[in-house]
Amino acid sequence: MSGPAQLRAMPNILSRTLACTLACWAVGSATALAQGLDGVAREDDIVLPQYDASVLPPLGPGWRERNPYRDTDRTTGSVEIVTQGRRIFNQSCARCHGVDASGLGPAPDLRRIGLACRRVPEPELQARCEADADHHFLSSVRHGKVRVGITHMPPWEKALSQEAIWALRSFVEQAPATKR
Repeated sequence: MSGPAQLRAMPNILSRTLACTLACWAVGSATALAQGLDGVAREDDIVLPQYDASVLPPLGPGWRERNPYRDTDRTTGSVEIVTQGRRIFNQSCARCHGVDASGLGPAPDLRRIGLACRRVPEPELQARCEADADHHFLSSVRHGKVRVGITHMPPWEKALSQEAIWALRSFVEQAPATKR
């Protein structure tokens, strides 16, 4: 289809796109309200997770810039780190980001953070990409997300240890992709 026929079809396409967008927004809003969310996150939304911190290798003082468990993730210790990360995630993050990091919640799909890094063929560039993704994840979890004066995600720095946050990151990186 080209020329005048394409121009005549344009209003139809636009109206269908607008209708789909509004329907998705309505479903997302209804889901958020059903989950007890009013679109504004508060510090009292924080749920302290129950997990076994003894299986997470201690990282000492000072926040790491990169996920120190990423290399561990390829060893037998990774199973426990990812298991604890999943436990923490499902208790504290799933309300907004979906159970098992499915992305089926009102908040962003965290599995997408750093996903493109896997396609970078150069190891040095891939490491820089992962470092940027780690920084974004860590900053978001520690300090929360505030946009235009509205808190979309509360800060978790006081509620979660560095070890717990990096275990979360390890779990999210290994969570399987699901189709919506």
